[in-house]
Amino acid sequence: MGQALGRLPHRQRRGRPADGPEGACSGAATTALQAAERLRGAFGARRLLWGSDWPHTQFETKASPAEARRDLDAWVPDPAERRIVLAETPAELFRFDR
Repeated sequence: MGQALGRLPHRQRRGRPADGPEGACSGAATTALQAAERLRGAFGARRLLWGSDWPHTQFETKASPAEARRDLDAWVPDPAERRIVLAETPAELFRFDR
């Protein structure tokens, strides 16, 4: 994935959602962490935003909001970057200030 991201022309590097655990297969925590690191490296925090299908995931009995938050904290460990992903990027994208 990292090689594929690196080959994208700059004009194609649009923002991508950092999806919740419901988008990942069970047992894929390491892969998800590596993907998050590569996405942050390739796009930067300002090109990512948090997205979730919660509570309509079909995994309600296997995942919880607390687990989703722990995953997010692992995927975006820097509090300043988390603020960008959770608040600043969505505010800019959806023009909340207008």
